[in-house]
Amino acid sequence: DNNLFIEYLKENAIKHGTRYVEGELLDINREPFGDINSLVIDSADIGPGPLTGDFFVDCTGFNSRLLEEELEVKYNSFSKELINNKTIVTTVNYKNKKKDLHPYTKCKALKNGWVWHIPLYDSLSLGYVYSDKFVTDEEAEEEFKNYIKKEFSTLRKFRNISFKTGYYEEHIKHNVMAVGLSGGFVEPLESTGIFLSAMATEYLKLYLQKKTYRNTEKQIINDRMSLMYEEVKDFLMCHYTLSSRNDSDYWKYVRNLDLSDNVIKILELIYYNSDLRD
Repeated sequence: DNNLFIEYLKENAIKHGTRYVEGELLDINREPFGDINSLVIDSADIGPGPLTGDFFVDCTGFNSRLLEEELEVKYNSFSKELINNKTIVTTVNYKNKKKDLHPYTKCKALKNGWVWHIPLYDSLSLGYVYSDKFVTDEEAEEEFKNYIKKEFSTLRKFRNISFKTGYYEEHIKHNVMAVGLSGGFVEPLESTGIFLSAMATEYLKLYLQKKTYRNTEKQIINDRMSLMYEEVKDFLMCHYTLSSRNDSDYWKYVRNLDLSDNVIKILELIYYNSDLRD
C-alpha cells in the first residue's frame, strides 16, 4: 500500500529529527547567482512566510515546480519513441486472493495499449496505459470497462492520469535536485520509475555526504541520470518492437518505429542469446 509506505517514511523521518511542515507554495526567492534561498509557503504550522534552506529537493511530480518552472531546465521528450501518454487507474476485488496475490506485476496487451495487474494486499490495482493519438479517452474507458467486466465482473471508480515521457537535461542545478517525476518519467511499463527514483536518491545522498558541492560532481550526476533515462527508453522500446500483436493501428505503429543504433544492438543481443533464432 503506497499510502501506508509514505506514512511510514514520514513517521520514521520525524523520529530521526526531520521537521515536517505542510503548506502551499506561493513564491520562490533566489540569490543573484541563481541559488534558491527560501520558499514562501502558506502553512498552518508556521503561517505565511519564507522557509529557508541551503539545498532543496524537487519532489513536485510532473509540475517540476523548482527544476522546470523556476530554473528553466531543458526537457528532452520521448514522445516520438514512446507514444503512450495517458492511464486509467482503478482497483478490483480478488477473485482468488491466494492464487492471484503474486510478487510481481502482470501486463496484458489491449487494442490500444496495455493493462497492468499490480497485486495489493486488499485489492488488485489495474491500469490501462494508452496513447490519445489512436483512441479517445471515452473509447479507452469503454474498452477498459469491457475488459474488467469480462475478467473480474466488478467495477469501481476510474481515475484518469495524463503523463509525459522524457527527462530534464540537468537533474541537479544550482542548489536544487529533482527526485522522481519532477526529474523525468519514461512510462509505467516495467516500473522503471521506481528504479530511477532510487538512483536519484542515491546520488543525492552521495552528493550531500561529500559536502564539496563542486560543478564537476553535478555534471557527473546529470550525465549518469541522463544515460539511465536513455537506456531505460531503449529497453522499453524493445518490448513494443518485439510484440507479435498487429491487429490495430496502435500496435502496427509501435512495432515499426524508427530504431536507434543502441536499440538495434540490444535486439541483436536478444536474438543471438535466445530461442528467437529458432
